[in-house]
Amino acid sequence: MRRGFDGLGGVTSGLMELQILELLRALRGKPRERINPDQLLLFEIGELEQLIEEQQEETAARPARRKKKHGRRLIPDGLPEEVIEYTVPEEERLCPVDGMPMPQIRWEESKQLDYIPPQMKAIVHRRAVYACLEKHDKATLVTAPCFLSLTNTF
Repeated sequence: MRRGFDGLGGVTSGLMELQILELLRALRGKPRERINPDQLLLFEIGELEQLIEEQQEETAARPARRKKKHGRRLIPDGLPEEVIEYTVPEEERLCPVDGMPMPQIRWEESKQLDYIPPQMKAIVHRRAVYACLEKHDKATLVTAPCFLSLTNTF
């Protein structure tokens, strides 16, 4: 905290500076938090300090608001699932280095919620990922393209 000198050669206390800053914030704050300087004359200094303390206690006692979550919602478990698998033909999954067919190493899954009144189901799109087992410097992964269908078009 910065300490300055008053006109009498003494050091002003940090408490006084803090009170001055609080009063300035109250005067120049947001429109709903502003205090009219004429209203300060209605109270004595002791009452003003008590009001400030009560206001600080109220803000400390209020629970913080929860923010809304962003992003997609999770698809509930227990819905019937329809699994659609996408693979790459044998001639397209050849290793570019040695020409050998690449085996499948994993699946990439994405889920889509499908609503047809009066039922709901989850559609699981599984795309095969292929890679060469040999450790080449230029080896790449090959992933099957996904052909999503929009069933609810308007």
